[in-house]
Amino acid sequence: MDMQRKRNDKGELQCKTCLHWFALDLFGTTTHKRGIHVYSYPSANCKKCLYQSTKKWVQKNRDKVNAWNRNHRYQLREEFINEYGGQCSCCEERRREFLTLEHIHGRINKTQVHLELERLKNSGWPTADIQILCFNCNSAKGVYGSCPHTWEVDEHRAPLNTATRQKIYETTSAL
Repeated sequence: MDMQRKRNDKGELQCKTCLHWFALDLFGTTTHKRGIHVYSYPSANCKKCLYQSTKKWVQKNRDKVNAWNRNHRYQLREEFINEYGGQCSCCEERRREFLTLEHIHGRINKTQVHLELERLKNSGWPTADIQILCFNCNSAKGVYGSCPHTWEVDEHRAPLNTATRQKIYETTSAL
């Protein structure tokens, strides 16, 4: 077992791939579980060799990696939708294909959605500034500042008049 690997007089370990001697902090950590016991010890390869072998494996098994990533992102999205009620907060749309993540007070940074979902999951799915909106409600909120579904019940927000709608249409159609 690697826990019993010999060290040189400086306390360094030898990489099994490149055969160079390195300090312990230049090796990754391998975790092994047997029953209820978890063993952690330095990996057989230095971090550089481990990176290179992982990179080769990923290139060789690109289809497996892509399938795993798709599955992981799908499961993460399903967990997010279930945690936040499974429907649009505005129009109560339930079709999962239409539901999106919406930051109530705007996004702080422009990260990819799956990274944002990972952050939320690791934070225990906080509800302070996150909600689910369908794509239409989320888009309308981004363009108009609020969703048209709320205009009927919100007496302080009047629907856009025809001139304003025409101006928005001209601006967006020029793009």
